[in-house]
Amino acid sequence: MRALTAALLAAAFARPAHADPYKSLARDLLRDSGKLGAKTAAVVPFAFADGRESAGGAAVAESLQTELVAQGGLNLVERARLGKLLDEAKLQASGLVAPETAIKVGRMAGADLLVTGTLTDLGGGWVEVNARLVRVEDGRVLRAAKAKARKAWSESAPGPALSTPAPPEPASMKAAVVAPASGDGARKVAGRNIALRYAEPGRRPSVRVTDYTDPARPQWTEVPIRYLPRENRYEEFSADFSLAGRRYRLWTDLSSNLHLAPRSLLGGVWEKDRVVFPMQEVFEAWVSDIEKRSQLLEETPKSRIIAYYEPLERTDLRVSLFRVERSSGVEHLDYEPIEVEVLPGRGNEPSVGRLLEADGHYFRFHYSANPREVAAEEVR
Repeated sequence: MRALTAALLAAAFARPAHADPYKSLARDLLRDSGKLGAKTAAVVPFAFADGRESAGGAAVAESLQTELVAQGGLNLVERARLGKLLDEAKLQASGLVAPETAIKVGRMAGADLLVTGTLTDLGGGWVEVNARLVRVEDGRVLRAAKAKARKAWSESAPGPALSTPAPPEPASMKAAVVAPASGDGARKVAGRNIALRYAEPGRRPSVRVTDYTDPARPQWTEVPIRYLPRENRYEEFSADFSLAGRRYRLWTDLSSNLHLAPRSLLGGVWEKDRVVFPMQEVFEAWVSDIEKRSQLLEETPKSRIIAYYEPLERTDLRVSLFRVERSSGVEHLDYEPIEVEVLPGRGNEPSVGRLLEADGHYFRFHYSANPREVAAEEVR
């Protein structure tokens, strides 16, 4: 009788350890969660320690995420958004997630923390789950937990996909340096053909000054300003810069004008060669360029998402995503870009940018400086 009682007590204490392993894993990972602060975490598929492909990695991650949500303490990246990133890396069903890949996915998801780990097959339909809470910034393991769980998936069946559609083939569009046309903010300045155009390089407005005296080899630079396009006003400023081996000064007045004049070696300005550019004309040249040289990425009854490609100095390319809103048949370009990415030119070596989000759609851009061609890929 005593032996039977002991066996029953042992069974009673053993059951909770396996009855809900994900609850205990979540509890251990979230201990002292107040010290973590209001952090965002991403849960990625676990990998079998022996390197096998299995549906279990995604199944375990989904079960653990459900319990982490129930217990609270962390802001979790939503499954749909994470699914787009995992599908991009083809990690949904394979369960093969290298540590460096997991960290990269965490960064792309905007997460501060990463929940990941490994599985070990114990036989008899059981696996050992080793979970880790990792800081994305430096890859440091902050918490670790272990539990025994029963397999709740079929090894032959694909894992639960968070995102099913495969990304389409990239659509290509050539981007080339185009000299400003006469009339688009263009003037003669001390015998040089100079054009001014507003630019929006990622929420830091500037004026792009281009010397296209040699139309085959235009040269340009960008001068930061504080301009509010919707109100057509800016703070007064004065800036000195060099362009095509010459020195210039750019400044403003109180009548929405920009003044450009050559500058002497002693710092003075040659007033006789000063040229005035109305700021509205400079801004409209930029808007017109976006409308003529943009690529349609996504369209709905109420709006369009477009990509605008701007060649920068050297061989870099700036990609800006804009929203064009449609109301009562009239379209309005939102002048502030949704996302901005600079792709470094590396000759024949392709350059791939980070994942950009626009109205719930995800895009990635591939660029090769030679030939200067950019491919836009939507990641679903």
